[in-house]
Amino acid sequence: MRKSTKVNLEEKTVEKQILRIGKWKHQAAPNGILEVTSDYIKQLADNFKLTNSPVPVYRGHRSNDEVEANPDLLVTKNIEELVARDDGLYAKMKLDSKELETYNDVSASIVPEYIDHETNESRGPVLNHIAFVMNPFIKGLKPFTSLSDSKQSYSIFLSEISMDEQETKPVVTEVEVKEEV
Repeated sequence: MRKSTKVNLEEKTVEKQILRIGKWKHQAAPNGILEVTSDYIKQLADNFKLTNSPVPVYRGHRSNDEVEANPDLLVTKNIEELVARDDGLYAKMKLDSKELETYNDVSASIVPEYIDHETNESRGPVLNHIAFVMNPFIKGLKPFTSLSDSKQSYSIFLSEISMDEQETKPVVTEVEVKEEV
């Protein structure tokens, strides 16, 4: 008999570079130029913490109205964290593993001058949403990286297959995997 094993991770925490340092022509950017500097990256990360506004992840660039009318366009309601690094801006998020098999990249939607609705103060640039895309505007972003938690839960499907290809009966077993750092 042959045994087949398939590991299916329902949800995983990943990190993805969503902006890198550089300068591009972009019609929606102020003066038609999107310039991403270390200071700009830091400002986006700081404003994410200050504004406490959710940053959703969509399938493609979408408006809030489109997503409300079709909730299947929403991948996740909010990213967990934005991290400024020397080479760009990274988003930490929980995703269904199927999404990682479907999309290979992201595109960031930025509000260049966010106005706080309660204080009417300008906060500068804020991340509006992240779009899963096949062809991002900014090329060369680093790929999705799985982040290790000290404890993760995996669903493992084991099937016994006989030599005459009779019906298989999957068995679902939950196991904990502890990774040492």
